[in-house]
Amino acid sequence: MLKLEGKVAIITGGTSGIGLSVCELFCKEGATSIIVGRREEGRNIESSLRKKGYNVNFIKCDISNEAEVKAMVQKVIKEYKKIDLLVNSAGIVKVNDTHNFLLKDWDEVFRINLTGAFLCCREVIPYMLKEGKGSIINVSSASGIRGVPKLAAYCASKAGLIMLTKVLALEYGPYGIRTNCVCPGPVDTPMLKELGQYSGIEEREAKENVKKNVPLQRIANPMEIAKVILFLASDESSYVNGSIIAVDGGLTAGSFTVSIGKV
Repeated sequence: MLKLEGKVAIITGGTSGIGLSVCELFCKEGATSIIVGRREEGRNIESSLRKKGYNVNFIKCDISNEAEVKAMVQKVIKEYKKIDLLVNSAGIVKVNDTHNFLLKDWDEVFRINLTGAFLCCREVIPYMLKEGKGSIINVSSASGIRGVPKLAAYCASKAGLIMLTKVLALEYGPYGIRTNCVCPGPVDTPMLKELGQYSGIEEREAKENVKKNVPLQRIANPMEIAKVILFLASDESSYVNGSIIAVDGGLTAGSFTVSIGKV
C-alpha cells in the first residue's frame, strides 16, 4: 500500500533541491502534490511529472506575499476540498559580515524562510482543523541549531522556524495536527553551490571543505532528506509531534575535526 494514498500535499520551494525531491517522492507514494514556487520553471517540472503519471500541480506564488498565499491555499481547497500535508521547504541564503549586512537582505531572508512558512501554516491550519488531522513539516537547517559566520540572517531565520514548529505542535497537537521539523546538514543542492560562489572558490573545493566538518565525511543527496520528510508525513510517524530531527551526518552532534586521527 502506498504511504500517502489519497493525500493532498502543498510543498513550497518544490521547484528545486529538497523540495523537488519531496514532490517526486510524495507522488510516488500516491499523494497529489502541489508545487509552490516563484519561478515559472515549475510548470516544466509539473509537465515532466505528469508524464510519469503523477498527480501534480504547480501554483506560482511568492510565499512572502500574504495575498498570494491566501489565494494559493484557496485555489487548492477549491480544486481538492482538503489539505492533508504541508511541507515548508522554501528558503534562501545571503552571505555577509554581520556589520555589513543590508537591512533589505535581512528582511528578504526572513520573509522567505520564516514569514513565508508562518503564512502558509496560518492559512492551511483551519482546513486541517476541519478534518481533525494533518501533518506540517518545516525544513529548517543545521544552521538553525549551530551558528555559522556570515550567515546571521539565515541562521536566525532557521532557528525561528524551529521554535515556530514547537509552538504549533503544542497549539494544534490536541486537534490531531502534527508539526515537526527537519534540520538538514550539507545537501547537494543549488544553495550549496551558491554558498561556494559567495566564498569565491570552485564548487568542488567548497564541497570538500564542507565534508571535512561532517563526521560521515560526505554531503547528503536531497532524496535522503526527502525520505525523512516522507516518514513525518506518513501515518508511520503518528506519535511524532514537535520533534526537531537533525539529518546532518552528525554535524550538530558536537565539535568534530579529522585531525584527531583514525580509529
